[in-house]
Amino acid sequence: MEFDCESKAGYKHHLSTAYLAHLKQDVMDMCQKESLHQVDLLSPAERKITEKEYWAQRRGQEKLDKLNQKMKEDGITPKETRYQTEKQFLRDAIDDAASTARSPEEFSKILDKKYHIIFKISRNRYSYLHPSRKNISLDEISEHDMKKIFYYRHLSKIQNRSLIEK
Repeated sequence: MEFDCESKAGYKHHLSTAYLAHLKQDVMDMCQKESLHQVDLLSPAERKITEKEYWAQRRGQEKLDKLNQKMKEDGITPKETRYQTEKQFLRDAIDDAASTARSPEEFSKILDKKYHIIFKISRNRYSYLHPSRKNISLDEISEHDMKKIFYYRHLSKIQNRSLIEK
């Protein structure tokens, strides 16, 4: 808290960032004290997904569960038990490929051979073509999200590995 009046009854409420962090911490402490499961309010989510993607995943999982239930009734063991959106498939593939790739060219080859994803760089923008799609749509993929995943996390590792090997 920055000012004494922020915690006194009857005073005008001033919401500063420090006070908001203090309130979030208090809520988290109360939930922990009452043995409630609490989301960490102070640190942002590592991967942000849109509401549209969240609901697509929920509906897809429900459909898959119904299909799997019918398959179990017929005596067939379901192959897939977890539904994955196209964006999540791309995220997982990019993380996997970037963790082993030593150069952007090798990264592209891994995506193509293992996941059948076409990766291209055009005008300093990354584009990923999902195997079930025919053309790349920019709104399909959060470019900012994909750029952060590949460039900020893994490209620096790739460059460091190549410097160490030399």
